[in-house]
Amino acid sequence: MIEKLNAQLDWLKRRVWGRLSEKRSSSYDPAQLTFDFGELSVGPEEEAAYRKVHEELDAYHQQRKDATEKRRSENRPSRRPIPDSIRRERIDIYPEGYNEEEWELLSDKLCERKIVLHLKPAEYVAIQYVIHKAVRKDDIERTIRCAAAPQPPPIAKSYAGSTLLANLMVGKYVDSLPFYRQIEMMKRLGMDIPPATVSDWFKDVADLLRPLYYRIRYLVIDTDYIQANETTVPIVDDEKHRTVKGYLWQICAVTQKLLFFHYDKGSRSKDVALGLFAHFRGALQTDGYAVYDYYEGKDGVLCLNCWAHTRRGFDRSMSNDAAR
Repeated sequence: MIEKLNAQLDWLKRRVWGRLSEKRSSSYDPAQLTFDFGELSVGPEEEAAYRKVHEELDAYHQQRKDATEKRRSENRPSRRPIPDSIRRERIDIYPEGYNEEEWELLSDKLCERKIVLHLKPAEYVAIQYVIHKAVRKDDIERTIRCAAAPQPPPIAKSYAGSTLLANLMVGKYVDSLPFYRQIEMMKRLGMDIPPATVSDWFKDVADLLRPLYYRIRYLVIDTDYIQANETTVPIVDDEKHRTVKGYLWQICAVTQKLLFFHYDKGSRSKDVALGLFAHFRGALQTDGYAVYDYYEGKDGVLCLNCWAHTRRGFDRSMSNDAAR
């Protein structure tokens, strides 16, 4: 009897505390090591507690499983529907040999439908505007009437339309596509435009946008709270045939969410700042550059510092702290 109980105890220890390989071992014969507690029996309270524990464990494991499935479903990319703004086309496909005389077309509800999203490549179109002239047949004086001429091209003596120029500017400044890359894209569509021509178009478009630039600049300076910063940009020096360091000013109207950039031969001198903020009245927040010290005592201007730049001073001081 003792040997049987010891064998049962050893088997239980392996099942609970043993390695996984021992737990899965099939050498144990349940018929030989069946528990025999004799007259010992489990009371109703113990049995109820046992069942409650198992129910709680099952509920816990099910909760973990549901949470895992939910997390996986949330992380799994879902197929978004095609927006309603996309133009739809319908192509009807009929059985081979179908014709209306010999075949009967079943209800449209029985048709199988499948939507496939396609991209139609861009196409360059040379539009010729023909401005006609005419006279009314009942006009005795035969007065010649001419149709209204269309809007002339944005650039004089150029065939570049507004859509072509807008696409070039969006490609460069929104999609970060250099002009040389866009020129190669044009070639694939059958249009070969010299780089010098594209460069001239860019300069002309910049001149066309100049009034818009000055309007935004006026709206920014006219506010009572702006942030100013000058940052380095590489400038191509044609004489030295290399890039040199220059500065680009960024002026931001915080509350109006407007900003403009200012470039003055790559300089960030005091004269540039005086020209930019000559008519500004309000709070001017900067990085503490010495040029802005001029506005410390100027009437109508409140100078504010930048917390990020202020924190840098504390970070540098910590390296010189002997106590650390």
